[in-house]
Amino acid sequence: MGALLKNISTLLLCAVLSLSVSSCSFTDSGTAKKENKPNNDTQTESDNSITIGVVELDTYNPLISKSVTAKNMLSFMFEPLFMINENGKTEGVLASGYQLAPDGKSIRVNLKQNVLWHDGTLFTADDVVYTINVLMNTDTDYAELVSDVMSVRKDGADTVTVIFDRSVPDPASLLSFPIIKNNSMNTDFKPVGTGPFFMDYDKLSAYSAYYGDKPKLESVNIKSVPDNDKFISLFNASVIDVANSDMLDMNQYMPRSNAKVYDYLSNELVFVGFNVNDEVFRFSEARRSVSEIIDRRDIASHIYFSRAEAVNYPVNPTQSIYPDDKGRIDKDKGRAEKELKDAGWKKDSRGVYFFADNAGMTYFSVDILVNSDDKERLKIASEISDVMTDMGMRNTITTCSGAEFKERILYGNYDMFIGKTKLLPNNDLSSLLGTGNDMNYSDSETDILLSQIGTLTKEEDKDAVYRKLLEKISSDCPIAPVCFLKESLVTSAKLKSGVAPSMSGVISRTERWSVNE
Repeated sequence: MGALLKNISTLLLCAVLSLSVSSCSFTDSGTAKKENKPNNDTQTESDNSITIGVVELDTYNPLISKSVTAKNMLSFMFEPLFMINENGKTEGVLASGYQLAPDGKSIRVNLKQNVLWHDGTLFTADDVVYTINVLMNTDTDYAELVSDVMSVRKDGADTVTVIFDRSVPDPASLLSFPIIKNNSMNTDFKPVGTGPFFMDYDKLSAYSAYYGDKPKLESVNIKSVPDNDKFISLFNASVIDVANSDMLDMNQYMPRSNAKVYDYLSNELVFVGFNVNDEVFRFSEARRSVSEIIDRRDIASHIYFSRAEAVNYPVNPTQSIYPDDKGRIDKDKGRAEKELKDAGWKKDSRGVYFFADNAGMTYFSVDILVNSDDKERLKIASEISDVMTDMGMRNTITTCSGAEFKERILYGNYDMFIGKTKLLPNNDLSSLLGTGNDMNYSDSETDILLSQIGTLTKEEDKDAVYRKLLEKISSDCPIAPVCFLKESLVTSAKLKSGVAPSMSGVISRTERWSVNE
């Protein structure tokens, strides 16, 4: 951290000295050179540039940075092997192609050739192997993407093979983390990437040796900002040209009239989880009846202010595997009552459902666990509770801190809960629904279907297995999906084309960004 502060101070000093004397600049080849710059009193800012704001620049290393705005800046410089585009498809960035093993346990990735790092050295398989090994042995925000990676090896200068400990669906989509240079963490980390822009002191400049299309922007100015409030103020004043929903609360923020808002559906799923070991929810009809009375459309529109899309399946609706019928997203009390009645549930004199069998009498009485730190989920719990009470399903709501919430879920100390999870980009539902999940749900047929997906290469075969899996999950109902949350990239009117955020990269393909139509 001391080295980082020292570097920042040096940058500021160089900026001041550039008023009338020659200064050092970080060039395409990474070497220092003397460059005569005009006096700032007469220099005009290039129209072909934008300005981004950075709050809390903790490091230039994109793998370990915790700052949202720093990561945004670093996305102009560092690139992944693959990305999920705005249409939900996996496409290569530093990768030119790949081959999957028949058992789904490895992927052989072909790398693009003649790609240069910003210091002029050649990008090779060594860099990829190094990056993945760093991720496997370091606490980063990308840990889940490599959680099933067993090893990685170099198969030539331009080829790597990633080996998994199980059959993994669409493994290419998991390789969407930034690639850093081989051995770059052994010394003070330098912001040297392969992307369309390189660090040029206090700004990012277009990299003339970029392997892809020539960047349309000439430069990206960097403005250091002390805090989020100041960031929003500067964005509103058009001093900063780019902001995203991590910085702006889009449920409350009202973008100015000339701002451009690019919404995209994230992989963050809001759902209701049922403890299948619970006295009531051991009955699948009890779980399905609660699912039927959830008004998903109302939750998406009124609780999330249309910043979500209602779903009845735990699959992002932008994906081709999402069923054509879209599922039932409006509440249906009639179907809920039929679920219970057909299974033998009755109402007592108070109008409360109960079930009687040889084991005794089970009253429909449950507790709804919710994280008190999440106001939207609190509202969802209240709305579901009201409908359940009206239906004759007795319930209470228990709120607790985020830490206690996680602990109670982990140890199965709950009846039902309002959950939120970020699904992996490869549509792998194993951690959510496979054996060992938070709902204590275990089913051999479900596990077989989950494992089959990773071994299939034909899209029609995958679609068929996903259909069976989603039908099975809808019947057993260990969870009741509610909605996927939306995220946004908001830009000033100055940025006019090329912006296309997606679930794997809010700042991506920046060589296409332009201030022209």
